[in-house]
Amino acid sequence: MKIKIISIGNKMPSWIKKAFNSYISKLDCEFSSELIEIKPEKKFSSIEQKRILIAEQIYRAHSILENHPYHRE
Repeated sequence: MKIKIISIGNKMPSWIKKAFNSYISKLDCEFSSELIEIKPEKKFSSIEQKRILIAEQIYRAHSILENHPYHRE
């Protein structure tokens, strides 16, 4: 399955990239992801946290479908 994540914002801090990549890397081989970054026209609040939230929710959904004890890593 290919997942495209379209995100407003570019030039994210390194901790955002690290957290996002951490969740995406936990998906198994049947998933591939593509992050498309769109430059914002205005300053949006909490864009960084939303990007991590999306990656975490994709990983969580995958874990639930695989009967993985997500909350007990």
